[in-house]
Amino acid sequence: MNTKLFDILLVGSIAGLDIPLAEYLSRKGLSVALARQKLDAISTRERIEQSTEFMKALPSDHILEFENPNELLKIAQSARLIVTLGGSLINYLKARWLFRGILGIPPVIYWHTGADIVERAVEKSLKGVALRHFMATVDVNVGLPYPDAQRIYSLLKTPNLRYWLFPYLLPEISRDHSIQKGDQLRIFHPSHLDFKVNDPGAHRLTSKGNDRFICAYAQAIKGGLRASCVMLERGKDVEPAKALIHELGIADKVQWMPHLSRDELALQFQLADLVVDQFDVGALGGIAVEAMAMGKPVLTWVNEKAASVSYPEMPPVLNAPDEEGIYRALMHAQDADYLRERGLQSKAWVFRYHDWQSCLDPLITYFYEEMGQSTLN
Repeated sequence: MNTKLFDILLVGSIAGLDIPLAEYLSRKGLSVALARQKLDAISTRERIEQSTEFMKALPSDHILEFENPNELLKIAQSARLIVTLGGSLINYLKARWLFRGILGIPPVIYWHTGADIVERAVEKSLKGVALRHFMATVDVNVGLPYPDAQRIYSLLKTPNLRYWLFPYLLPEISRDHSIQKGDQLRIFHPSHLDFKVNDPGAHRLTSKGNDRFICAYAQAIKGGLRASCVMLERGKDVEPAKALIHELGIADKVQWMPHLSRDELALQFQLADLVVDQFDVGALGGIAVEAMAMGKPVLTWVNEKAASVSYPEMPPVLNAPDEEGIYRALMHAQDADYLRERGLQSKAWVFRYHDWQSCLDPLITYFYEEMGQSTLN
């Protein structure tokens, strides 16, 4: 029988979100490890060793590398509990999952991500079948407050469904840079450009709807809005976005930047008066949460009914699902006092619901209950 070396094993990075999650769980007194493919594991160890200001509890030698599914299986057997971010675990283990009991795979928490649930989980492909079986047999499904995810959970009768809030890495940068009366509004649009031009599949439910923002922004400029917008050259539809901006005659009101490092991204958040996220999904993305944590007002679309499964109160975003609503929000954003107040409300809201000190409690409580403990031995 394998010795249990770790309390929790995290599988799947999802834009590096496993690193802060592992650090926060470690600060709570749990022995946590990350499973990464070999090359990724080496770079992750280097990042952790260099991030001395943030990484205080997770040892760099808890980044465990594997090159094939059997090596991952051996690592999995050394943990008391597995948390997989997205469908990474089933993607690696494949048919081995069918024999989880025989193979000694511990209890598994599947923390859902957008594309897995609203796209792959309903595919008729072999991967879709495998993911649906995985959802039906894991110990906990951590669901998403997305409108389409809610529909799919109902369709699939997803068992063991819980709504736990994710402990995002919340930067506490304090820099006074608020719009003043008469200033030009500084807008930052860091989201992937994806409005189903180059990948128009009807099954795709995680596009961003950026074209609606671009059209509303052009309308607002023509309506007298004094603004400039920084957009990033990232996503499937960069060239269609540039063509649309040129066609609408607002190329001089848009500044293009390449994909940014973490530090460069943080600087652009700080310089912005308003941050723009996504308009198709109907839920907060990581960009919105990070911007709100910095005290920035965010223009996006959040479906109120879907959000209510996770939050007792709506996030204080500038909420707009369509072009007309986005236009009205942009015109309202000329009010400096309004933006400043929304920014303050946003920061307070994010720290109320996504701070690691409180939102990890359900996961840790589940771990203790599963292990038959009230506290760590």
